Amino acid sequence: MKLASLKPLLSAHYILNPVACLLYVILKTFQPFCVWLFPDDECQMSWRDLELLSFLFIVLAVKNRKWKPVTWQEVVAMVFMFSKIANFVLFARSDFRLGLIYLIFCFVLFLVFPEPSYSGPDEIQFFRGPALDDALCADPSVTWLVEFYAPWCPPCVRFAPTFAELSLRYNHSHLRFGKLDVGKYPIIAEKHKVDGSAVSKQLPTLILYEGGKETKRRPLVDRRGVITPYTFTEVNIERDFNLRDLKKAAEEKGRLKENRAKKDKSKAE
Repeated sequence: MKLASLKPLLSAHYILNPVACLLYVILKTFQPFCVWLFPDDECQMSWRDLELLSFLFIVLAVKNRKWKPVTWQEVVAMVFMFSKIANFVLFARSDFRLGLIYLIFCFVLFLVFPEPSYSGPDEIQFFRGPALDDALCADPSVTWLVEFYAPWCPPCVRFAPTFAELSLRYNHSHLRFGKLDVGKYPIIAEKHKVDGSAVSKQLPTLILYEGGKETKRRPLVDRRGVITPYTFTEVNIERDFNLRDLKKAAEEKGRLKENRAKKDKSKAE
C-alpha cells in the first residue's frame, strides 16, 4: 500500500465517520449523555445492544468474504455503512426520534463531507457536453477509453486513482483516456446507454471506442437491462480492454504517421 493512498485518512470524511459509527456507544456509556438521552436505562450497553453489534460483525464477515473488496477504501466504506445501519436501529429502538435525528446527521455528513476525491497527476481529458462525440469523430485513428462517472458516486471516487494511474501508463497520441460527468451531461450519457440516475448500478462505466465506435464496455448490460457486476482493478482493466496491445498498436500508428510526415517533407523539398 502506497503512503500517498493513506493521505485521505486526514480528511474530515475519515475523521467524522468513525465518530458517527461509534456515536451510540459513546452516548450510551458516557455521562452525562446517557442520563440525558436514555433516562430509563443504565449507562452501559445492554445485552440486546451487544447482540445487535455481534450480528453486525457476522454480516460484515460474510459480506467481506462474498464481495471481496480490493481496496482499503472499499473495506472502510462497508464498515461505515453497516455500522451506521446498526446505530440507526439502536437509536430508533430506544427512541424513534433519536433514530430520525441520527439519520439526518448521517445524511448531512454524506452531503457535506463526502469521500475525498483524487487530486493527483493524470493524462485524462474531461469532456463537456457534445465534446465526447466531437472527439470520437475528429480522428477515427485515435482509440478512446472513456469513464462515465458521477462525483457523488463512491465507487467512482475510489476508482479515480486507478484510472489516473492507467492513463499515465498507457496514454499515447493514438490511445487517449477521457471522463464524462453523467450528472452534468445526462443526455450524452443516455446516448451512450449509460444510466446516470441516483440509483444507477452502472457507475462507473468504462467504454472503449475504436474507429469512433464502441467496441467494449464494463460493466456489461444485457438486453433485459441486467448488469453483470465488475471489479474495477488495474489488472482486470488491462486484461479485459487489452491495454498492452492497444498501446503497441498506438505506437505503431505513431511510427507510421511519423514516417509519412517525413516522406511528405522529403517530396516537398
